[in-house]
Amino acid sequence: MAFEIVLPLDTQNEITAFVEDHYIGRAAQLAVADAIEEEFAKLAANPTLGAVPVGTPFETRRIHRVVIAIGDVVNTVELLYRINRASSTIVVHGCRRVPPTAL
Repeated sequence: MAFEIVLPLDTQNEITAFVEDHYIGRAAQLAVADAIEEEFAKLAANPTLGAVPVGTPFETRRIHRVVIAIGDVVNTVELLYRINRASSTIVVHGCRRVPPTAL
């Protein structure tokens, strides 16, 4: 059973800011938007993809980390979401860039 993705306004603004701040040019920004939409489709098909953060109720709040590579720009993004099985929705509460790890 597929779930419906729900994006509150503040999450929409976070995604827009991420795309505009880290990618230059319309083609790159559209490619990032497509990559994010693909990840939402994966989450809708399988909401248990994300990891459960420590200290949260099992099976409801999760974090899904994805790497988006467009051209030479590679960013890791975390999507924080909550599963609502009663209404078959996934509410995305946050989208943030994960800074690169120093080796």
